[in-house]
Amino acid sequence: MVGLIHCGDRYTPDAISLANIVFKETGADIVYGDIQVTEELAKDYFLKELTAKHELLRNGMSIFHPSTFVKRTCYLEIGVYDLVYRTAADYDLFLHFFLLNRSFVHIPKVLAVFQAGGTSSSHFFLSVKENFLIRKRRLGSRNAIKDIALRLILFLFFTARKSFIQMLVGRRRYFSLKKKYNNPSAKIECNKNVYE
Repeated sequence: MVGLIHCGDRYTPDAISLANIVFKETGADIVYGDIQVTEELAKDYFLKELTAKHELLRNGMSIFHPSTFVKRTCYLEIGVYDLVYRTAADYDLFLHFFLLNRSFVHIPKVLAVFQAGGTSSSHFFLSVKENFLIRKRRLGSRNAIKDIALRLILFLFFTARKSFIQMLVGRRRYFSLKKKYNNPSAKIECNKNVYE
C-alpha cells in the first residue's frame, strides 16, 4: 500500500495500521478515510472534520489525498500522477481509478490532519482550469462546461459573501464566527501540541 502525505500534514496515530488491516480484510484497491482540516489566523486556529465519499468522484474531488492509500499494483497497472496537472493530479488519478471500477473502501474515521492553504486552495483559477481539462478528458465536454460554470458562480458568491462580512465585522471577528460555526461539536479538540 502507498500513502502520500503533504508537508505540514500528518497521519493520525493509527491511520497506517488501520488502512493495512482494511486492505488485508477486504482486498480493496483503494482505502480512504475522513480528514480534519486546520485553519490558522495569527495564533488562533480552528478544526473541522470533512467526510469522504468516493461515489461522488464524478462531481469533484470527494476523497482526500492525505487520507487515501492505494495498492501498489494500481500504480503499476494503471499509472501514476499526470504531472501536467499542478493542482489536480490527484483528482485525475482517483477519478481514473473510479471510472475503471477499482474497488474503494471507506474507513469512517479521520486518518489525516490537513493544513489549509496548500497549492490547490491558493491557486483557484488554475485548479478550475485543470478540473475542466480532467472532466473534459474523463467525463466529456458537456460535464466539464457544466462544472466550470457552477464553480465560477459559487466562487463569486462565496467570495462576495466573505468580503462583505469581513467589511462589516473585520477579519478577526469573521474568523471567530467561522471558527464558532465550523467547529460546533466538542468532539473536535483543539490541542495545540499536535500542530507544533
